[in-house]
Amino acid sequence: YWAPLYAPKGTKRPRAADVVPLLQEAVETGVKRRLLPGVETGLYLSGGIGSTAIAAAARRLDVTLPTFTISFS
Repeated sequence: YWAPLYAPKGTKRPRAADVVPLLQEAVETGVKRRLLPGVETGLYLSGGIGSTAIAAAARRLDVTLPTFTISFS
């Protein structure tokens, strides 16, 4: 149902030192797109790296989101 898209041969890969800032920028862009004026937004914390990255990006953007999590006994 899903297959990764690889860059064509000969495409330069980003340097390892550039990957983290590029990823942070991409996540922040995504967070900005979802924050609509006048719409309350919250964040479900799953315990994984994805929700953690989103929470960190919101914090860097000086946005405070209510957070939610679920646990089962």
